[in-house]
Amino acid sequence: MALTTTLHDLKNVRQFFVYIKETPPQTSRLTQQDLVKIIRELKASIRSWNRPVVLHQMRVKGRKDAAMHFITELQDCRRLALVAFPKLLSKLEGHFTNIDLWKLFGCVTAYLASLCGHRLGVFLNMTDVEVSQAVHGPEKVDYLLKMSNHKTSESFGIAKMLLSSEEYGWPKKANKKKMSMYLFFNTTFSKTKNLTKHLQIAWSEMNLRGIPTFISLRSAVATFALAFVNAEFKRITTINLQSKFFSSLDIHSTSLIDVYTKKGGVQGKKIKSIMLPITQTDSIDVRRECILKGLCVYFNEDPEKLVKEYMVVSPPKDQKKPRGKKCHFVKFFGTED
Repeated sequence: MALTTTLHDLKNVRQFFVYIKETPPQTSRLTQQDLVKIIRELKASIRSWNRPVVLHQMRVKGRKDAAMHFITELQDCRRLALVAFPKLLSKLEGHFTNIDLWKLFGCVTAYLASLCGHRLGVFLNMTDVEVSQAVHGPEKVDYLLKMSNHKTSESFGIAKMLLSSEEYGWPKKANKKKMSMYLFFNTTFSKTKNLTKHLQIAWSEMNLRGIPTFISLRSAVATFALAFVNAEFKRITTINLQSKFFSSLDIHSTSLIDVYTKKGGVQGKKIKSIMLPITQTDSIDVRRECILKGLCVYFNEDPEKLVKEYMVVSPPKDQKKPRGKKCHFVKFFGTED
């Protein structure tokens, strides 16, 4: 039994005895003191299993990360699959064999899985009708495939694949003769069960590292897509959110200044000293900075600490260059000395 399964079972047993303790059945011979002892022992056992389970999970994650396909391998897979497509199609048109058909299925699924990262069930249940009924995408030069029959359709809806006109042509040509209602079929023209094997054969013929599965390709696509999605999300949203925040701040700046002027006591004096640069310049950036700092003081926060938390840490004292002492003289207007 795996370590994670053992820990999961212990937690279930503990929860069961907690339930028995809170709602004891009439036929139970266990006293409340007995239940407390059992629950205490179960908690101690769970604590002793926490560390081994965490180490086990770290080892499993390390093995998965080591076996994960690189983004360059996904790109090479798509590039080599595009080279293999016309060769396999010409072989099938000249002399049809099931072996060449399986190789074509493997290349098509390897290309699509490394591009979209869908589950095995999406490809197994993909029908020729769904491919034929693909609609034009937003650019009008690509096609959007919609697959409704898959494992998580009830929870997440239909699965989608956005393909270019060239990419869309390969699934169409793979089932050009329409021998089956399924896009990927076996010798009896029913749904194939060896699609993972066809994928692995095509992957090995491309001389790529590892033994892929649809799950491993899905993990690789999701892992490397996350960085691009985060960067794109930040590019799209950051500027808009920043401008929206400052526009809202400018709308309420007059009301905030009125609130600051009515504030008395020590906080009022601090806010007045913070708001002083507004009277000396017309810069909108200075105005916003003073209003935000004044708001921090108004809520009993130190604006300097909020800034220092994000400042670059200064180098150690032994690395600082020696500096000479400087004397500053301040001359007030209206004085001769």
